[in-house]
Amino acid sequence: VGSEMCIRDSSGEGALQRLDTLASHQVEARDGALLTQGLAESLSRLRAQAMLSSDTTERAGIMWRVSLIEMAAMAGAPLGQVCTAADALQQALAARAWRQFTPDLPGGRLLLADDGQLGVGIRMTETGLELVSLYDMQTQREMLAAASDLFALQLSNADGSTVTLGSSEGWQRWNARTAGGDGSAQIIMTLEGPLHDGLATMRAELTCAISGGASRWRLSVTNDTAWSIDQVVMPVLRGVRIGADSNDDTLYVPHGYGRAFPGGTGARYRGYYPSGSCALPLLIVTDERSGLYFAAHDTGAATKQMVTASASSGVPLSCEVPAPDASVAGNDFETPGEMVVARIDGGWYPATQKYRAWLQENAPWWPEGDPDYDRPDRPAWLNDIAAWVLYG
Repeated sequence: VGSEMCIRDSSGEGALQRLDTLASHQVEARDGALLTQGLAESLSRLRAQAMLSSDTTERAGIMWRVSLIEMAAMAGAPLGQVCTAADALQQALAARAWRQFTPDLPGGRLLLADDGQLGVGIRMTETGLELVSLYDMQTQREMLAAASDLFALQLSNADGSTVTLGSSEGWQRWNARTAGGDGSAQIIMTLEGPLHDGLATMRAELTCAISGGASRWRLSVTNDTAWSIDQVVMPVLRGVRIGADSNDDTLYVPHGYGRAFPGGTGARYRGYYPSGSCALPLLIVTDERSGLYFAAHDTGAATKQMVTASASSGVPLSCEVPAPDASVAGNDFETPGEMVVARIDGGWYPATQKYRAWLQENAPWWPEGDPDYDRPDRPAWLNDIAAWVLYG
């Protein structure tokens, strides 16, 4: 299995060269895959160089890039391409240009941005853009278990035909670039001209602002077509796993007082916000050390559904937003508020306090100047009531 992982997607002379590499080097088994001795030693040297840095941001940034190269090898990337990426990172370190290094790995070139706490990796595929990394730079652990669409547009036309258009495929033109400096970063992305018939004039603009360990996502879609945007799912995280093992992860959903699903097992949740079944638009996946915060920060409290389910390879998370003027041809879309994906400390409490802090600072329904949400017109007996009431 390991040898197959190292040479798959190769043919002819290239495959023979990789077979020769395997035959002429000692190999090391790691997480069910085989690495040549040379590659394993190269990755170890890169990690050792990272650990020599006294700058914690630099150390974490280098370790993130090493982990991306190693994950490509574990996933079966051609050995020669992985070794080339490792050598290129070594050269970038020697030139003190590690931050500008973006590994060219199977599937497309990566675009990396971080604020020193959270790293976000975007892959430019042959026909679009996809999210491939959410890296906790404080614990040096990957949180995304599978490549994911940045968004998915659900469209329909007057004939009743439907189509779902994701960010990762089906576009004629796309672009992504980074901006920012120490302590903050931004990724600006555009996708134009879907390949599907009748959608050539559609354009999507997506921004990701990273600061304070959080990424804040906003989407704007210009739709000058005969199709209607009915619903937007953003983002579409196909699997969240904190570190290498999901067995110690817990999924928390805002049903009633809140429910916990150890390992995500048995979860099947679709929370309609705002309602008693979804008191706040927040999903959490965490272990004791750290976790991932997935929330809609929306001062208008627009209707949306927070969705997750049970999965063995990582917990899927998504937020579904019905589009204004759904079923009307040519309707545009803009994210109500912003979607926030952040790294948090372990357990459920830090995530709830993060959402509370945003509410207190931004929500128009929070009593002005009152950090404890204490209203003068609230009777004392109400503080002793523990009940949810849903009406309307």
